[in-house]
Amino acid sequence: MIKYVKFSVERKKEYQIETSILSINGKDIIQKRAMNESSIIHINTIEENCRILSEIYGCEYVAQCKRIDMETIWIEYITGEALSQKLNNLLKNNNLKGFYRLLDFYIETLLKIYPNLSEKFYLKKLDDANRKYNIDLTFDNVFIKDNKFIITDYEWLSSNVDKNFVLYRALIGFCARHSNVVSDELKNKWLIKYNLLGKIKKYEEEEHKFINNILCNSYDKYKRQINNLFYKIKQEKIELNNEIENKNKEIENINEELRAIYNSKGYNFLKKYYKLRDKILPIGSSRRLIVKSIVKCLIKAKQIKRYINKGNIKKSVIILKKGGIRQLLVKFNDKLNSIDLKEQFVYEYNYLNRSLKNNVVEIENRNNLIVDIIIPIYNAYDYTKKCIETVWQNTDINYNLYLVNDCSPDKRIHELLLSLLKKNKPQNLKELNIIENDVNLGFIRSVNKALNLSKNNVVLLNTDTEVPLNWLSRLIYPILKDEKIASVTPFSNCATICSFPNFCKDNELLPNISLNKLDELFSNYGSKQVIDIPTGVGFCMAMSRACLSKFGVLDTIYGKGYGEENDWCRRVAEYGYRNVMITNLFVYHKHGVSFAEQMNKSKQERIEENLIVLTKRYPDYTKLVDVFVANDPIKDIRDFLYYLYLEQINTNKKEGILFINHSCGGGATVYQNNLINNWKNEKRIYSIELLADLTSLCFTIYQDKKNKSFYFNFKDMDKVQFNNLIKAFNINYLYINQLVTYPIEKIINLIKSTRLNYTFFIHDFYAVCPEYTLLNQNRVYCKVEKNIDKCNLCLNKQNNMVCRDIKHWRSMFRDFLLNAADVIAPSESTAKIVNSYYSDVKIIVKEHSVPEYVHKTFNPEFLKKNILNIAVIGAIGEQKGSKIIYELVEKIREEKLPVNIKIIGITDLQNEYYKSEDGILEITGRYNKEDISDLLAKYQIGVVLIPSIWPETYSYTTSEAIFSGYPVIVFNLGAPAERVRKLKCGWIVDKCNCKDLLNKIMDLLNNKNMNIK
Repeated sequence: MIKYVKFSVERKKEYQIETSILSINGKDIIQKRAMNESSIIHINTIEENCRILSEIYGCEYVAQCKRIDMETIWIEYITGEALSQKLNNLLKNNNLKGFYRLLDFYIETLLKIYPNLSEKFYLKKLDDANRKYNIDLTFDNVFIKDNKFIITDYEWLSSNVDKNFVLYRALIGFCARHSNVVSDELKNKWLIKYNLLGKIKKYEEEEHKFINNILCNSYDKYKRQINNLFYKIKQEKIELNNEIENKNKEIENINEELRAIYNSKGYNFLKKYYKLRDKILPIGSSRRLIVKSIVKCLIKAKQIKRYINKGNIKKSVIILKKGGIRQLLVKFNDKLNSIDLKEQFVYEYNYLNRSLKNNVVEIENRNNLIVDIIIPIYNAYDYTKKCIETVWQNTDINYNLYLVNDCSPDKRIHELLLSLLKKNKPQNLKELNIIENDVNLGFIRSVNKALNLSKNNVVLLNTDTEVPLNWLSRLIYPILKDEKIASVTPFSNCATICSFPNFCKDNELLPNISLNKLDELFSNYGSKQVIDIPTGVGFCMAMSRACLSKFGVLDTIYGKGYGEENDWCRRVAEYGYRNVMITNLFVYHKHGVSFAEQMNKSKQERIEENLIVLTKRYPDYTKLVDVFVANDPIKDIRDFLYYLYLEQINTNKKEGILFINHSCGGGATVYQNNLINNWKNEKRIYSIELLADLTSLCFTIYQDKKNKSFYFNFKDMDKVQFNNLIKAFNINYLYINQLVTYPIEKIINLIKSTRLNYTFFIHDFYAVCPEYTLLNQNRVYCKVEKNIDKCNLCLNKQNNMVCRDIKHWRSMFRDFLLNAADVIAPSESTAKIVNSYYSDVKIIVKEHSVPEYVHKTFNPEFLKKNILNIAVIGAIGEQKGSKIIYELVEKIREEKLPVNIKIIGITDLQNEYYKSEDGILEITGRYNKEDISDLLAKYQIGVVLIPSIWPETYSYTTSEAIFSGYPVIVFNLGAPAERVRKLKCGWIVDKCNCKDLLNKIMDLLNNKNMNIK
């Protein structure tokens, strides 16, 4: 959601940027985007400034900057109190001592002189490489948070000024903004105190120079405008004060009404109700959590209705049986939080799926079809010649060509047209019609002259265009397939709402690729599916003959041009006809050449005058265009095609790897992310993830610091589409990280169809059983059960919807693993279990690396405290031992043991912060994994408990605890027990139950010097 937008149009072109505040997933971000190609360097400068200031002050004192694409950056949105507000409050309270102390701290901390920066922080393209003073370091651009300064704006850095100039700007700006508390006397006092009074003239000249270097107009002109604005503000302030006075009276009346309500019987009854409610449902109690969840579900009942189906009902029954009503409601709340996921991507992935299909245009009765191409001509000899040549060479269906010479002064045009009569016609050219105007009629009348002669569907083509191979069949196809389509426009570099790669901008033709090669991408990966647009764009626009006959030609009210095609498109739209664009064609357009020399007014004046006429006729036109621009429905395919272009021109011979993963997070995703970070410089990295709706497939491209994701409908994806995606990005190798949640036969068949080598990583036991934790119908470890009948009975009792025939499942996976280039497991215990099912599969054991963020924080005194703090780390579900944890808490409470359980994370029953009244159980809620070592120390943890009841293949939380120096308690299962034996860093409990676990804890309480085994 966009919360604020500002366009710096008053600046020179190279400094014009758009600044906006975006709200993404509830978090605010400042976005800065170049408004044109020449201002991209300024965006680069801002990003570079962030690095320079971070080197000077440290990253924590500078709002950090992140590159999104070649023209866009995101800057961290800082909340807190601005230094200007803090200083203002001190003045209001007459605390001059505090004011000067804070101001001196600003001068000493932020304006001190630093040595030259290291060379690696300079961009050679920037004019001022040795810059270190932030000209905009005003008090408004410095925030105070957690008792430290944070710089939020660093657009202008320079080495050509001194620090006193920066201080002067900050003080003068503060005085102007807070004139209500800063007198002239106080202002002069500050200028004297900081040795600025004698340099005012010099600094004013520097300020003028700085402003004039940035702005389009002179500083003085802007100063006059500012003075006018101040006058208006003053008048509005008077009106606002009057309004405030009236509002205060209204507030007083409302307060009187409130006092009457507070004294009423109804309000007193409500107070008694709330008191009773809090008694029956205490804050933080499980009963209150359940009622709160039920109310939330009722509020979203309409949304929930769409998800009520046989499959989800079965899932709910299973969760209810395993974890009860509370676990069901927690799961339901998680579902509600992501309930709009499918709707968010539905348009994008449906469209992109079609872009991976065979997009060959097949036209019926091709030999009987004729299209009339009309090219109005006025001078522009070189462009006209090139345009006609490309039409002559690249048109793939029958056409008549109408060339209208609008009395061009350039005699070469007439000679060019005559020469065409002498040339051999292309096979598809049926008629060549050359029309010579005796007088200059202008664009519209010239076009109408040909339209009135034409009898077929029409294409209007500007002389400053170049068409690619086989272009006409793709452009005219929608009109032939749908009689309600009136106009069709293709992609182009300069076509406003149909522009590529930058939307609504005039782009140069992309470098390092020919027009035909670029168009091949559109032809192969665009789509025959059309997109409705508010108006066609006349540089290259197909027009329905039926609509021309019914609604007439272009309106001459628009003089010599601009707005005429928009008028025609809105005219036909009023009668239910559609204006569409296609994405499987790219036509090059050198914008502004056609008819440019015959204008008696500037282009902008003509546009503005004609827009007035257009909007009077069609009042909703501007709104329709604005809505289309705001929604930008072609962004997904435009971005997708741009990344295909980057892939096309990429001369990098690095191996292309595709990771296949689920979207559930956890250790598998941590492992994948670590590999990606390690391989980014060595390989080209891509990934696919099946999202929580089990339909949306997220395809991510990892490039430098920016990642780009596209969404496909996996449910509808076939082998052809999957392989086209693989081929489009030249992927050479597959890395199968996780297949849980995928329709297993489908994903395996898709992988096989690519004929690529692949590595399979064993993160769980999905390859031997769809119950990938190997917990049976009694929710205990099955101890590697292999009896087919028992396994099928177990799956049936658990209502497993993925597989009902375990024999087929294992046969399929055995074949899949045998054909893998490598099968990797993170622990010996994991390899042993899988090999007990597939003895002929060769498994490489390779442990995960220890995360870099882990560091030792354990203090032996934590273990000797009167109350022993035991930590459980992570998201603790059933298989992670949540049932045992809650049972353990009750036993500790019954036995009155000096033990507190701290769950650093969440459970399947509680996903928010919670602390029991007696303090025995505390749940912190979600945490940043990089803070885990410090969090263990913060809670003075003596022991970390890993209560998993399945043989985990690996456990990041176990590694985090061990390598932070903390002893651990684990059950005798899987990788955690293997790690404890190997490193002798904790205690192993033989049986997975609360009783034996409690006995081990009691032994530890009785003997806190007990040897770690």
